[in-house]
Parts: sequence; structure tokens; C-alpha cells
Amino acid sequence: MQPITCYIAYNGDEDAARRTTASLTEAGASRIARLCAPSYPSNSPDDITLPAGMQATASLRLIAADCRTPYLAIYDKSTPLDVYSHALHRMMQIALDTSAGMVYADYYKQCNGIRQRHPVIDYQEGSLRNDFDFGSLVVYRTDALREAIRETGCEEEYRFAGSYAARLGISRLSHIAHIAEMLYTEVEEDLRTSGAKQFDYVNPNNREVQIEMEKACTSHLRRIGALLSPGDMEEVPAATGFPCEASVIIPVYNRVRTIGDALQSAL
Repeated sequence: MQPITCYIAYNGDEDAARRTTASLTEAGASRIARLCAPSYPSNSPDDITLPAGMQATASLRLIAADCRTPYLAIYDKSTPLDVYSHALHRMMQIALDTSAGMVYADYYKQCNGIRQRHPVIDYQEGSLRNDFDFGSLVVYRTDALREAIRETGCEEEYRFAGSYAARLGISRLSHIAHIAEMLYTEVEEDLRTSGAKQFDYVNPNNREVQIEMEKACTSHLRRIGALLSPGDMEEVPAATGFPCEASVIIPVYNRVRTIGDALQSAL
């Protein structure tokens, strides 16, 4: 098994960190480092105090610079993680076999003491969702993550969109692999319904986050030659005949408000 360094989010909950560390050690982690916010300092030499949130470019750069193994894993929750004994080996093997820069897997989600299967979808070429569900445990090829951070960091230092920009960078430089196997169990923290979560992007309180995500996405589209600027659009005369028609159906609870909020957020 290739050596791998695992980085876990830490919020001061020693019991959760201990359980996660024990599980990752059992799965073969070469080293485990806790990612600490300034409000949760640690005296352990293996711990890393992040300069900002885990999604920031500066934080990812610090993690990538700290890593001395060919692969690294990031667990971005502070609740206990139960990793199956073969999980890290399996994820690294897929990364090696497919030359993937990033690997994620299906998992179990534990909500209110009930464990449920949580399969996730394949990452398709051209996917842009910033809230794509990769699960909470992701394995990176260290050199691919460093190159993606270097490429995006030269253009913009993000506070909120650093991991999103890095993921888009990896999709350009390499590819992202999905393992359709249940490899770990995580504890669900956000107990809102999926319908409530999916409109976070139009919440005025998330405006600064949204602006950064849009910048990262625009930069990515420009890099791959897929950006459509206003000047690239051609108006089609209303009298033009078309051989076929198509309907766009948006199944949302409040269509007028949802579309209106989305348009306003873009403007």
C-alpha cells in the first residue's frame, strides 16, 4: 500500500478526533494531521493551524505543502468517521490505475442513529456544480492538487471557493474518479431537507460566497474555451421558423420566486 497522509477537520471535540484517528490508522494511514482553526489551537506538532477556513486557497496550499506522501486524504467534517479497513488502499489503487487526480466514493450516512446508504453520482466532464456531493472523505494525488492550487492561486486567492477552484483545476489537468462502493460511514450534521439546501446559493447571506464561486467558474470556463460572453450571442429573429420545439420544465415549489431569485443573484 502506498503511503498516504490524512488531514481531518478539528473543532475541539477530542473524542470525535480520537475515533476518526483510530479508524484512519486502522485503515493504513501513514500520518494523520488535525486541521485546526485559530479558535481551536493545538500543541501537537502533527496538527496544522489553518490561516482561514478549509475552503480557502491559502489553507489548501498549506495542506499540500505539508504533505510528504504521494497521496493525501481530506476529511472535512469534525464528527466521527468510520473508514472501512480497505478504503484508503482502494481509493489509492483506483487513482493509480486510472491516473485520477481526485477520487471519491459512495458512503453510508448516519442520521439520528440510523445508518442509510448514500450512493453518489459519477463526475461528468463539464460538471460545474460547486455543491457536487463528493462525500466528506476525498483522496488526492498530491502532485495534482499542488498543480491545481498553483494554477488557480496565480489568478485569485479565494476565501470560500478555494477547494471548488482546485477541483475544477484537477478536472482540467487530470480527471476525477468515482468508486461505486460504500467505503465509509459519516455522521450527517446538516439535517435540513434537500429542498431547503439546494437554494443556499440564492440566500442573500451567502452573497460573498456566491460571487467567489462565480469567479472560479468563469475562470475555469475561460481556461477550457467554453466561456460565452454577452458579445458572443446572436439574436435570432422572432419570425425565424424552427423545425422542432422543446419545452423546459422546472419542477420547483415556487417557480416565480425561485427563477426570480436566481436571476437577481446573477445580476
